[in-house]
Amino acid sequence: ELAILKQQFQKKLDELYIQDGAKCVVITKNKGLAAVLYYCIQQSGHTYIPIAHDHPSARIDSIIEEAKPVLIFSDFLESDKYKVTEVSIDNPFVHLIEENILSRESESYTVDTSYIIFTSGSTGVPKGVPISYSNILSLIDEYKAFDISFGDSVAQIASLSFDASVFEFSLTFHIGAT
Repeated sequence: ELAILKQQFQKKLDELYIQDGAKCVVITKNKGLAAVLYYCIQQSGHTYIPIAHDHPSARIDSIIEEAKPVLIFSDFLESDKYKVTEVSIDNPFVHLIEENILSRESESYTVDTSYIIFTSGSTGVPKGVPISYSNILSLIDEYKAFDISFGDSVAQIASLSFDASVFEFSLTFHIGAT
């Protein structure tokens, strides 16, 4: 089922002429939906940028401005400032249309960046920390120590704004757990 969603996602991006490495912000209240979006963004060679839904709106705005994404996916965010691609678990990509593309500028694309996590930084201003695909592959290689296998269940408890959520998603998808 995830493979089909990934194909639908990639087809939509191809139809919209979105290049590899597009920065994609995800702001959702639904962790299952976040996991689907993470998988599709990662498997399509784009950059996942999670933002916790419970952050203050000023912080969300600051992160979006700093990230300069191509697309914003959300199941609740309404904004006069940004075009938001509305998503749902039932049909996540139905609203992925040309009008929702924020930018096609080169700064909205990254090379070999799996995800960008935003920290508060020492100044309190959000700062993006890019994590490469090779770093994710090294982390996946370390998963062997957890003795998790196909069919096992992995708790998804970390906030989307923490690296641990990416660890939980990556572990689950790589092993074939739920």
